[in-house]
Amino acid sequence: CVYCTGKKPWDGPGDLRTLGGIKKQVQKFLNAPNSKKIPKDFFNCVNPPLIEADDDDRIIDILPLPELHLGLGITNTLLFKANELAGGDLVIKWANGLSCYQEKQGSKQFNGERCVTLLNSMDSLIKKLPRKLKFFGHALKAFNQVRKSCFGEELDGDYREKIAEFEAAFRDIGKDANGKDLQPVFPKVHIVFHHLADFVDENGPLGQFNEQTFESVHY
Repeated sequence: CVYCTGKKPWDGPGDLRTLGGIKKQVQKFLNAPNSKKIPKDFFNCVNPPLIEADDDDRIIDILPLPELHLGLGITNTLLFKANELAGGDLVIKWANGLSCYQEKQGSKQFNGERCVTLLNSMDSLIKKLPRKLKFFGHALKAFNQVRKSCFGEELDGDYREKIAEFEAAFRDIGKDANGKDLQPVFPKVHIVFHHLADFVDENGPLGQFNEQTFESVHY
């Protein structure tokens, strides 16, 4: 996690990262024998921070939560996983029926505006999904409530409840025949579970930090 020392299997948050903590991990990495220089063993801290500030400054206070990319990552990951498991491009055809098409270049995924359209139409996907995969739709529907509660310009009073409901729905997705999670927790989901509420508590809704305004630099 970019904000804490959490890692797989993402059972909970780790200690919040600070600039000083990163510097210490970098020093440990540099002092380690070459055979032990494995970045993940040092929380991926292999170079000194570019930002100059106090050692006790927290990364979550320097790097705002990325509203756009949390939405893109979670929505697309769950949609494409459900599509893979359902077979026959069921989810893609459903999205296309709503005039939502994947980007032709780059990620080849649905962009932010299309993700919002699809999230707002989740009831119709739930009806189409096989029973064992409807949990993907329920998780996305719950995530849409999180998005509405704190991803915009206003903060709803029940955002903590919405986040908890999303976590419960996500963890209900289920397991495969080998007992492995059909959709394991991944970093962006972890950020929503464990860092979103505290961040908006201190800073307000994510809309004011939205990185959408400079996405055009990719072109």
